[in-house]
Amino acid sequence: MKTILSFLLLCTIVLEARENPFFPVESKPENIQRKIVKPVATLEVNEETVIEISESTASLKELNTSLPIIKKAVVTDVSETVNFQYIRIIVSENKIRIETKDKLKKVFIAENPKVIILNFYHHVDFATKKRKFDIVPFYEVRLGAHKKYYSFVVELTEKRRYNVKKVQYGYELTLDITSPSKY
Repeated sequence: MKTILSFLLLCTIVLEARENPFFPVESKPENIQRKIVKPVATLEVNEETVIEISESTASLKELNTSLPIIKKAVVTDVSETVNFQYIRIIVSENKIRIETKDKLKKVFIAENPKVIILNFYHHVDFATKKRKFDIVPFYEVRLGAHKKYYSFVVELTEKRRYNVKKVQYGYELTLDITSPSKY
């Protein structure tokens, strides 16, 4: 019984189906009544708007064209801040500010690769941490723990003279801008 009903249903569907369903239906188009809608514009409001605009604009004689147009130079301070466990580093062009409460033990350099090493007194134990920079001449900074001190290593892209000085919240490593030469 179910098969007979399903067969009859299938036959009625096939009889109603078109030969190619992708062609559009060929039927008479309905008459569409078109209405042209005209916007209702009040002339008084438009005149008031024109009057207000014309009062606020200045004539060419009123404009002061004797003053030169000066474009302000855009000053971009490229800097990155890195927070490690006991030390905060602010890297900008040719300068690294090291914010720490720990006392500086020793500063020295290594030739290959070109690195400046700063050792700080503090008995800590942590895994070595690294951070690379896109700010020239700094390539990478590393922080590593040793017995009774930790090392802060600055790897450079080229040889530079440097200066380390004590500032309010830590130390500042400044590189010489003029000449990438011997240490």
